Amino acid sequence: ASWMFLLVGPCLGSLSDRYDRKAILVGYMGVTGLATAIVALLMLCGTTAWQMVFVLMPVLSFCTVVDNSTRMPFASDLLVLSDHKHLLGTVVAIRAVGYNVALACGGVLVGAIVEFSGFGMAFL
Repeated sequence: ASWMFLLVGPCLGSLSDRYDRKAILVGYMGVTGLATAIVALLMLCGTTAWQMVFVLMPVLSFCTVVDNSTRMPFASDLLVLSDHKHLLGTVVAIRAVGYNVALACGGVLVGAIVEFSGFGMAFL
């Protein structure tokens, strides 16, 4: 996903500044859910081909870039609306800690799910 950040990250950052961030987040979550459900369905049916993965994984990478370029400004918007601007540094730190904990624990959890249930269930 890092190459996707380099290619479209700046453009998506400017789009999230111009348009409604909540609508962007809802839209990307729908696309992410649909792409993940397709991958899970293909894996559960045993019909996964590498061509399908090469089409769907860039979609998921693009959604990750949309998430990262939109969620942080959205968090600051929520703080401004609630008159708690002084907590912005705390919110950024908590989000970063949560993201890093998810990275550290996510691999272990997915490995356990794959071991006991298979790859298709790991995507669900």
